[in-house]
Amino acid sequence: MKFLAILLSSLLALVAMLPLSAQAAQRGLAWGTNDNWGPNVAKGLIKWYWHWQDGPNSRFNGILEFVPCYWGPKYNSQWAQRKNEMNANPPKALLGFNEPDISGQSNLDPQTAANLWMQEIQPWKKRGVRLGSPQIVWNQDWLASFMSACKSKGCTVGKYLAAKQNSKHAH
Repeated sequence: MKFLAILLSSLLALVAMLPLSAQAAQRGLAWGTNDNWGPNVAKGLIKWYWHWQDGPNSRFNGILEFVPCYWGPKYNSQWAQRKNEMNANPPKALLGFNEPDISGQSNLDPQTAANLWMQEIQPWKKRGVRLGSPQIVWNQDWLASFMSACKSKGCTVGKYLAAKQNSKHAH
């Protein structure tokens, strides 16, 4: 039970990296805990997972689809690894920027994020990869500003808006 509480309170509520027709039947998992627990939670409606900077979890191989994420410039070395992996085996979907609206996370202003999107994320669309928006925590104004800046640069975020919720679980 404690595992479930930890897992649920560690960023589970990501929204919609799936087409609407499949969305009702599938869910994604924000993964940032002990990899050995993976097979125990990779069941039922959970069909894909992501990590905000790390690569695929070998414990999920063949069980869940991995969706890479570009955290932001702070973790460019990890992003370079993800790009090498994606060049060898392009993903079906890709997420951009982890919590850009939070100072303790990727902390990007919308204009900088739009510039980075064009440089790092947008090129994957030409390879058939679905692009999911930055995962804001709470600042919808940030997302609106990003979408506007992004549109003016010609980037496309697609139909996949990602959101997540960080919460504390009371015992």
